[in-house]
Amino acid sequence: WKIYLSNKATFLGVESRREIVQCLVWLKAKVLLMKAIFDCCCPAKEEVLVSAKHILRLLVIFSSLLVSCASEFHCPVADVVVSDAYQISFKYVGMGYKWGGQDFWHTEEGTVDCSGLAINIYKEACELHGCKLPFEDTTSSDLHYRYTIPVSDPSPGDLIFMGDDGQVSHVAIFHRYVEDRIEFLDAYSISALVGIRQYPASDTRFISFGRMIKK
Repeated sequence: WKIYLSNKATFLGVESRREIVQCLVWLKAKVLLMKAIFDCCCPAKEEVLVSAKHILRLLVIFSSLLVSCASEFHCPVADVVVSDAYQISFKYVGMGYKWGGQDFWHTEEGTVDCSGLAINIYKEACELHGCKLPFEDTTSSDLHYRYTIPVSDPSPGDLIFMGDDGQVSHVAIFHRYVEDRIEFLDAYSISALVGIRQYPASDTRFISFGRMIKK
């Protein structure tokens, strides 16, 4: 079970807060199960002989708890989805910025904000591969804490989370490293346009990279 949990956690990416809470619930269930088995089998108890059938029943209950917990998780999108998101992102260059904007690149006089841009890019990329995002709309902060898993070595198309003092307030699409700089695409309120920019990799506004999850 330890190996299974480790593999499950690695595959599902339990770094986000929601997943950590769910895994703690899972671990609590495991502790309670182990205690029940110990209480049944401990020689210090009067009921020393406990049927294997009873222990098996406990294990079945434990397994269903695990399945119930795991069903709440989502998997990261495939590499090909990230690659397509990168290609799609170029279609938005020059589009207007508007807070709350959620238009697609082909919308006449359409607008997007930073999270709307990232979401629409990934909606289109996911549709190409028969998958969906686990939400319709959300904020850059929720994308960071709930709907992505952290990555240390981003691929073109992965997400970049930015903000001041470690507080996420902006999301962008990672494009590439250019020597000691990071190139990204975002919907920028100051220019009022979607465009490609570069910041030094050491810029404190960079908080983390993330891989989008799917249903």
